[in-house]
Amino acid sequence: MSFLTSSVLWLLPLISIPLIFHFLKKRKFQNIPFSTLRFFNSIEKESINKINIINILLLIIRTLIILLIILMISRPIITGQYSTNKNDNNALVLILIDNSFSNKSTINNNLNQIINTISSSYNEKTYLKIIRISDNKIIFDKINDDNISLTNKLPISYSPILLENVINNINFDDFDDFHIRKDLYIISDLSKSLLKDFNDKSFKTIEDFNRFFIKTPTNFDNIKITSVEIDKSFLLPNELFSVSCSIQNDYEDTSDLLVEFFIDDTNVGKHLLNIKNNTKKDIIFKSSLPDFGNYPCYIKISSNDQIAEDNFFYFNLNVKDKSSIATIASNDSETYFISNALNAFNEFYNDQDLFKYSLDSYLTNNKNNFNSLIVFGFSNLNEAFLNKAKSQTNNIILFPTDKDFNSKYLGNLLKNAFLYQNSYKVLNNDNFVSLDSNSIDKQYIKLFNENNKTIKIFKYLNFPISAETKLKQTNGTTFLYDYKYDNLSLNIFSTPLNLNSSNFPIKGSFLPFIKILIDKSSLKSYYFSNESILYKNYQQLTHTLPNNKGYPLIKDILNFNELGIHKITQGRKIIDYISINIHPDEHNSLSIKSDEIEKILPNSLIIEDSSILQDFLKKMIIGVEIWIYLLYVIAILTIIEMYLSNFYYKE
Repeated sequence: MSFLTSSVLWLLPLISIPLIFHFLKKRKFQNIPFSTLRFFNSIEKESINKINIINILLLIIRTLIILLIILMISRPIITGQYSTNKNDNNALVLILIDNSFSNKSTINNNLNQIINTISSSYNEKTYLKIIRISDNKIIFDKINDDNISLTNKLPISYSPILLENVINNINFDDFDDFHIRKDLYIISDLSKSLLKDFNDKSFKTIEDFNRFFIKTPTNFDNIKITSVEIDKSFLLPNELFSVSCSIQNDYEDTSDLLVEFFIDDTNVGKHLLNIKNNTKKDIIFKSSLPDFGNYPCYIKISSNDQIAEDNFFYFNLNVKDKSSIATIASNDSETYFISNALNAFNEFYNDQDLFKYSLDSYLTNNKNNFNSLIVFGFSNLNEAFLNKAKSQTNNIILFPTDKDFNSKYLGNLLKNAFLYQNSYKVLNNDNFVSLDSNSIDKQYIKLFNENNKTIKIFKYLNFPISAETKLKQTNGTTFLYDYKYDNLSLNIFSTPLNLNSSNFPIKGSFLPFIKILIDKSSLKSYYFSNESILYKNYQQLTHTLPNNKGYPLIKDILNFNELGIHKITQGRKIIDYISINIHPDEHNSLSIKSDEIEKILPNSLIIEDSSILQDFLKKMIIGVEIWIYLLYVIAILTIIEMYLSNFYYKE
């Protein structure tokens, strides 16, 4: 127990006043005989004893009344569960704010109120740090303030955030034992994406903190576009295609909702939609594109809901122009399936765009550049080839040949990266492997979600490699690697391109898949917030944001957070459109239940309703004032004292 006005306790000696009066009243007087005393002698002994008991009770009650009055004025507090002392000057309060899109309602409405409620629970000498979790940036770092405002310091992040990464990126060495008390607050809607993969290791870094989770409501009263799909993998000029979009209504029943489709800011389609609360509907638009090129597009809904950003969905449609391709192989049999595939794309390639080389003839060619080089055999990856390739392309597709199964190294220059020491498998029709559905990259899912089951792989290399796996086989080995070497992007297959090794060259997915790899294109025409995009010759490029502000690129890997259509330009020429949308995990944010959170973060306090935060923190951190209860007791004792006093004088 503690006291807010402890100076009043110096009045405690006043409780002796009733005792002093009691003894003064009982002092002995001189006895004077008087004849009438004989009448008093008739009073029974029991009555005298009763009066003595009443006197003692009155003494106790009056003493208690004075004691309780003094205690009430001193404002006693019963210490809270997480309290040490409100007057601790060495307290550290660390506040993590979830500034993701799913927590936008709280950020826009009552976040400052929540922050100031927390700060008011501590004294003015408490050290306070506030961190936004999207980038671990400290936005408040000083002694407690009476009125903290975070306006304009919390830009919304439209991509999911992992609490594990946030905790691991905080330098807790700054919070040493200097601070007697350490409190950690996390203000978030506590979505499943936030607490994904949080483990014991991350938890140990914060185990010496008192942990408070303030659970905020998710976005509400909202109509949103959740996804867009294009029905064709590749588009041709004047070819009809379909665009379907999914609309989710978490608002009231809505009629005549206007849904519009724009290509290059030109309205090419409209729909009026009736949609009930808590339902989802799909709308299909049909259109065509007049010529080769990259077209910025978006779909818009005209809604009066509280969240405006998800009323738009941005994407771009690309009609690819002809590409220049070169194959490098020892003989024509190695290039048989690739040649047939490229000939099938006669709309994109003609004879003058296709070049066939041996390694020696390639090294002497004078071609300025190629969109892609398709190489057969790891032995061709020598230093001379790679130096030549770096000046002509940044995209290489590499297939092993049967000769590579008897080699020790996958290329002279890359032997350290590709060392596999004759590790390979030769299978048959009874024990073949296929592509693993769970490993298929999202950009390839249209091609392989069904066809992968019928792809048979009989022969493949298996080697450790410091590269990203793009496609896996059902036994866990890699089918396609993505390896970065200087400015080169190498797509490395583990299986030779012949029917003795797999039936992949004759499957329906082979042609469009090769087209994707050649053009470095993607089946998806949009990106989500903070997805990475690589630009090798970035020094010559300019990045123009959706608000039309342009900046020279200063690094080769770009991360986009601003929603909308970004432009990558070289001078006045538009190189690329990048369409950025809200990540689906933020669209469909699902909060974890409190009991599940307690399993993930044991011994943490979860505050479900921010509206009761002030009273809750007051009880848990400062404690509960009990003066009002003391007043009730004083009133009861006063009534009892009045009754006993009246009884005493009657006696």
